Amino acid sequence: NYETMDAIVSSPVKVFDNVKEASIDYYTAYAITEQGDLYAWGYNEYGAIGNRQKSDGNYETMDAIVSIPVKVLDNVKEASIDYY
Repeated sequence: NYETMDAIVSSPVKVFDNVKEASIDYYTAYAITEQGDLYAWGYNEYGAIGNRQKSDGNYETMDAIVSIPVKVLDNVKEASIDYY
C-alpha cells in the first residue's frame, strides 16, 4: 500500500548469490551475475526494468514496483545506468 509504505524495507535483504557487479539509481537496481546474467528490479512505471512491461502508474496497487529481480539479458559483460 502506497500510503502506508508497506513496500519499503528498512534493512538490507540478500537478493541472490554470485553477483559480479551491481548498479543502482534513484528507483531501479541492476546486477550482473558471475554467469553474465543481467537482472533488474525496482520502479518500472516507464519500462526501466527492461522486461517489456510497464505500469499504469496506479499507486494504489503499487504495480510500478518490481520487487523480485527479473532476468533481462544473457552474456552481459558490463552495464551502466543513469537517472536520465
